[in-house]
Amino acid sequence: MTRQKATAKKPYCFTWVGLPNVFLVGVNYRRCSDCSNVSADIPAPIKLWSMLASKVALKPSALDGKEIRFLRKFAGKNASAFATLVGVSVEQVSRWEHDHNRPEIATDRLIRIIAKPELAKVVVSLSFDSSVVNNYVLHYNEGEWY
Repeated sequence: MTRQKATAKKPYCFTWVGLPNVFLVGVNYRRCSDCSNVSADIPAPIKLWSMLASKVALKPSALDGKEIRFLRKFAGKNASAFATLVGVSVEQVSRWEHDHNRPEIATDRLIRIIAKPELAKVVVSLSFDSSVVNNYVLHYNEGEWY
């Protein structure tokens, strides 16, 4: 078992939240020398989840299906309750979450605000740039995620 600390040059790929593009810096992780499986010590997971939700909500491009699902789950809503809040069918939520289509810009913003209402003023003024590809890099230092 090899122990390492994730760095900016070699971050830990964190897939537990269902997003493929989340990278953590400052966490300790282990790699099994026999099977190459990797596991990490994730400090302050609730703070991490909240910080990641903020980063997703403030992303300057349209949400993809995995991000919509992440924000829905962060908001603590099942698909039916979420659909009711957004004003669409459960089937439409499923289509978004499986990338069959995307919500309109106003609905995209509503999804972000449902998950992180404290960011509403910033979210409504976001300019979307379709060329932006987001990787979410979160740093942990002295008990805080940033």
